[in-house]
Amino acid sequence: MSSIVDVDPVILPAHVIGFQIGSFLDRQSLNNLRLTSKEVDQSMNGMDIPWPHTKLQVGSKVLGAQSLAFSPNGRSLACRSRGGLIQIWDQIHGKQTEWTSRAPFCFGNLTFSPDGTYLACDGIANTIRMYEASTGEVSQIFRGHEGSITSIAFSTMDPNFLASGSTDATIRLWDIPTQTEQAVLQGNSGAIYSVSISPDGQLLASGGVDRIVRVWSLEKVAKNNPHNFCQNLEGHEMTIVEVEFCGQYLISASLDRTIRVWSRNRLRTEGDRRKRRIAPLSFFCQRVMSLDFEALTMRCLQQGRDSLIAVSLSNETIAVWTMDAITSVDNDGYLEGLDNSSSELATSTTTSDSLPIAMIPGKHFCLAQGIMAVTLGKDIQLLPSQHRKYGDDD
Repeated sequence: MSSIVDVDPVILPAHVIGFQIGSFLDRQSLNNLRLTSKEVDQSMNGMDIPWPHTKLQVGSKVLGAQSLAFSPNGRSLACRSRGGLIQIWDQIHGKQTEWTSRAPFCFGNLTFSPDGTYLACDGIANTIRMYEASTGEVSQIFRGHEGSITSIAFSTMDPNFLASGSTDATIRLWDIPTQTEQAVLQGNSGAIYSVSISPDGQLLASGGVDRIVRVWSLEKVAKNNPHNFCQNLEGHEMTIVEVEFCGQYLISASLDRTIRVWSRNRLRTEGDRRKRRIAPLSFFCQRVMSLDFEALTMRCLQQGRDSLIAVSLSNETIAVWTMDAITSVDNDGYLEGLDNSSSELATSTTTSDSLPIAMIPGKHFCLAQGIMAVTLGKDIQLLPSQHRKYGDDD
């Protein structure tokens, strides 16, 4: 069983994040210890980062970086500036390629394909453009949305599958090789700002203006009417800006200054209580985390035996938590304090004000195994990211 006391939250060295690892600080003290960009830059001297440089210069110095993305293996970093310039650095050779999109003032997010071969950019004239990461050449263009595309998600289980969300209140499912639309998921009453596909490729989640997190069973969508296989998760009081699957959990962040952790019920069958099954659409809100500022973006990363949740806040600070510290699920996957032998759906929600393990100055960021990229001023700072338990070797 895990708790906040059992976790040694090491995401950045203490002299970088500005507070002693493992110490318990109140929120005001934590805010006071937040470092400036210059202090972070100075403290990075001598840090062991497996990249040629720990600071990367953005080509568009006036407008700065607007979107960052690591490739799945963490060896390439892509950056898009508001002027449309896209740059890609690799771990070995430094800056590798750069090009300017045909829509120079696009506001699209960057997403690498699961194999790192392609880089997708949304929000360009209601289309998705797929670039070859090595050359910057446009490989494919997906058309069909009637509004700006705000989010895209690849499936790690199916390299030919892509999902996109839009301000036209629809989610569209695409076949990548043929660039054809496979299905349109409707039911949202406003713009969609985030879509995410579960690690097993079975579920798709969305969130947006209507404050409802929706979860679809993709397997059943492919065979039947998608409206019959959607679960609505309510609770947020303002626009949902991000949804993301993180292991067995679904995380949502909202402008209502909360993060909600949604958990799937594990049910035992009547005939064999030792045999377990997971109801595909049986999510409930397990934890509500309060924030001091509005959430703008969120990323989750499975790292070792735990996961990291990083949130960019409206005060231009990135707060980081570990999943172990904010959930109350035992190692067997059953909810503590509940009669898990019952087939009834759990509906218990806990409100939490958990302190983050790190607060980093910055607005845009991305995560990969062992490393984090953050925009500091008009440049990109690379920071080490790690996480270990008490008792592990240093």
